[in-house]
Parts: sequence; C-alpha cells; structure tokens
Amino acid sequence: MVMVAKNANTCVICHAYSPESIRIAIENGVRGIEHGNLLGRETALLLAEKGCYLTPTLITFFQLAIRQSHISYLQTHAQRTSM
Repeated sequence: MVMVAKNANTCVICHAYSPESIRIAIENGVRGIEHGNLLGRETALLLAEKGCYLTPTLITFFQLAIRQSHISYLQTHAQRTSM
C-alpha cells in the first residue's frame, strides 16, 4: 500500500495506538499516525526521526483525567514504556 501511495504522489496514514503498532507502521513507510494514545518516548523519538506526523486523539486523555478511573493503568503503562 505504501508503494502504491508513493507512486501516486501521496502517503499512507495509519490508525495506531500502541508503541509496537506505531513502530511497525513507521518502519513500513507510513507517514502519519492517527490516535497514538499509548505512544511512549522511544516511539515518539522514532516518529520525529522519520519525519512522521502524529494526529493525537486528545479527548481520550481529557476523559481519563475527568473520570480518573484508569489512572493506575496509565501509571503502569507509563512505567513499562519508559524502561
């Protein structure tokens, strides 16, 4: 798909959430990531290095902050991805 997009002078944008899915997309030539809710530091640096775009879904974080029901999950995930 990426090759077809390049041949048509356009790019591929991917809906991805986890660091692994974002990394795989970038390594395969995707130029933009939609959502990226679980993006970690290492993956963010890869995005920047490859010149990829990120269109985050900020409402997710807003809702989590209001409800605070998933705080322990976010803290656990942040600890895992920062290692």
